[in-house]
Amino acid sequence: MLTLSPDRSTIYTGSHDGYITNWNAETGENERVQGHGHGNQINGMKATGNLLYTAGIDDTLRSIDIATNAYAETSVVKLDSQPRGLNIYNDIVVVASVRQVDRM
Repeated sequence: MLTLSPDRSTIYTGSHDGYITNWNAETGENERVQGHGHGNQINGMKATGNLLYTAGIDDTLRSIDIATNAYAETSVVKLDSQPRGLNIYNDIVVVASVRQVDRM
């Protein structure tokens, strides 16, 4: 999984083991996102403003503070089924999962 920061200066990659890495698009330097993330594969990522939203097959939606490069511990949303992807429209996070479409 891959997405860009709103200003396109950072590339975010999500792996099958649940880790998110940010990459400086100009230099290639990288750093893993800190904190308790997903325990399994990332199925969706999208950045908006100061947050990066991620959905994983651990059936959760999480957010990452872009400035601190860390998961926001209080922002975990439990989903009813495995997500297949996510997008953001007008500050509304939409998650398409196996059984439903959720918006936050």
